[in-house]
Amino acid sequence: LQLDTGTRRLRVHATGLDEPTGLAAGAGVLYVADFNAGLVRRVGAAGRVTTLARLPQVTSVAALSQAVYAVTLNGTLARISAAGAVSRVAVVGGLDRPHGVAIDVDGRLLVAEDSRRVRRVDPATGRAQLVVDGVDTNKIAVASDGTLYLAGATLAGGSLRRLEPGGRAELLLDD
Repeated sequence: LQLDTGTRRLRVHATGLDEPTGLAAGAGVLYVADFNAGLVRRVGAAGRVTTLARLPQVTSVAALSQAVYAVTLNGTLARISAAGAVSRVAVVGGLDRPHGVAIDVDGRLLVAEDSRRVRRVDPATGRAQLVVDGVDTNKIAVASDGTLYLAGATLAGGSLRRLEPGGRAELLLDD
């Protein structure tokens, strides 16, 4: 769905997705992690859906101008070129069931793993640095000031936390 911010009305922007679990925007294109289909999809401005790459159990995507990054439930971090070529980023120590990936304000990758931690990953070296641990986190959003918003989910409910740069995670919502 697309929200018109002027009229506050929703309209269907794209159809044909199986189970979208992650979205990222970049250069006028929307990228979608389509979990059940095992696809990273590209949705153009007119709503046309095409397949960018195949990745089994893809949970989340993040977009930079030169590449799209995606994570899969089995621990893969993939870099996808504009032409759809997939290369795997070998993360030192591996990834534990990643559910979210985002780009921070400095253009670095953030990965949310198995509902408990977020690590910053250098895609060139695979080195990972702990950002926060022991926090229920499935998805990540980054504000323009660098503040992270961490959304977690369990079978019983969900949570939303704010993590300001250099700060501790603050619980905003626990449902």
